[in-house]
Amino acid sequence: MPALPFCPPPGAALSAHLACALLTMTCAAPAWAADSDLQAQAWAASCLSCHAPAARSASAVPALEGRPADWIATRMRTLAGSASEAGVMGQIARGYTDAEIVRIADWFAGQPKADAP
Repeated sequence: MPALPFCPPPGAALSAHLACALLTMTCAAPAWAADSDLQAQAWAASCLSCHAPAARSASAVPALEGRPADWIATRMRTLAGSASEAGVMGQIARGYTDAEIVRIADWFAGQPKADAP
């Protein structure tokens, strides 16, 4: 009787492809993150609805681009941890993990500071 060719179970090829894709993304993520943190940029975009760049803002709400990352992160942590902060910013800050706050702060700190109008 001739030997039967090996037939992998259904879905095995797909599982192998998914495992390779996951491994590739995991290994490439640190290099990608160093170049541009697109997720942090997307989070920061929502901040800009109130914290508009200084060149376009005459508001009392501070512009964030070019500010030190430590200043932004500390302020967000303070707002997130304040039980008495019932404003919008406290609610928004509580929606981010500490790691996400750091990434948002780093993104804003890396942006050129806009000149005041």
